[in-house]
Amino acid sequence: MISKQIAVKELGKHFNFKFSGEPIIDPKRMIMLKDMETSPNTNEFLKELVTIFCRDTPEIIRAIGTAIENADNHLACQLSHRLKGYSYNLGAMKLAALANYLEINFVGELLKDDIQLIKSILGEIYTEAENELISWL
Repeated sequence: MISKQIAVKELGKHFNFKFSGEPIIDPKRMIMLKDMETSPNTNEFLKELVTIFCRDTPEIIRAIGTAIENADNHLACQLSHRLKGYSYNLGAMKLAALANYLEINFVGELLKDDIQLIKSILGEIYTEAENELISWL
C-alpha cells in the first residue's frame, strides 16, 4: 500500500483532485446521528450504521477495482455512486469526495491504467474513515 502522503500527492498529480480540506468524518453529522437515538445514552443506532458501513464498504471498494479491471466504466460509476451515498450518510467526507470524483470521471474516461493507485487510495481513506467512525462509538 502506498503511504497516505504519497498516495494523495499521486492522486493530485494523476487526477488533478483535491480534498479541499474535507474532514475524514464530519463531527456535525456524527452528533446528528447520535441525537437520533431512541434510547438516551446509547449508541445502538449509530453502532448499527457503522457496522453496516464497515461490513459493506470494503466489498464496494473491491467491486470498483474489479469493474475497472474489466473495463466496465458503467458499473464502476454505479459503484462509486453507491460508495458516495454510504459515505455521505455517515459523514465520511473524504471518502465521499473521492467517490464523487471517481463517479464523475468514470462516466467520461477509462481509469484502468490507474487501478492500483485508485485501489490503494480508496483503501487508505476507507481505513481512516473506519477508524474514526469506530472512535465515535
